[in-house]
Amino acid sequence: MIPLLYLQSLHIDLTTVHRAYIRYTRRWVLPSLTHLQVLVDSAPWLADLLFLLDAVGTGLHSLHLKVQQHTFMLTEHWVEILARCPNVTSLVFNVASMPVLPSELALSSLRTVGLEGCLPDFRATNEYDGPESDRREQLTEHLGSLAARRGTIKCIQMMDEEFQWISGKNAEGSGTMGWEIPRRKKLTREFNTWKDWKVTLRFSGILLADCEGKPIG
Repeated sequence: MIPLLYLQSLHIDLTTVHRAYIRYTRRWVLPSLTHLQVLVDSAPWLADLLFLLDAVGTGLHSLHLKVQQHTFMLTEHWVEILARCPNVTSLVFNVASMPVLPSELALSSLRTVGLEGCLPDFRATNEYDGPESDRREQLTEHLGSLAARRGTIKCIQMMDEEFQWISGKNAEGSGTMGWEIPRRKKLTREFNTWKDWKVTLRFSGILLADCEGKPIG
């Protein structure tokens, strides 16, 4: 066994084929570990993550699933992951690559959720990007799902500055209350601005904030 008695934060890269070291984590003694960041992409990663969480999941207070490139995830994967992390109070994940948190999970310890964007999903840089309406739809689904968790979640943080460019047709000029994408075609469907979401989430007792924890809208 390898004692790592004072290690509190661990970053794991599951995007490389050279990741057999994950199997050695069972030899690590990590009594102080409370934060885990896992880098994932299109390569299969779930089995390795679950293997690691079987060893350290119950002690985690913070979990960050960071997407380097587009990945694929099913709703039932959330069940497998979060069932191994019952004490997580902070969860950060990607809204373009990951489904909404399933309603059947109580997540009674969860207080803060951080939402990230993903290249290329939130930055229209080439012909492979999804329509902007798709990106707004993804964000709307996640915010609506989280708003339904009133009484548990206290704060939603928008971790990616690019989120500031996603707004509805009735956006209020500039600033974090809702911006229009410059030189882009207006959408036929109207989406909530940040100000609208702030009101909706506040009704559920949830603060809408940027990556620094400052209120949005």
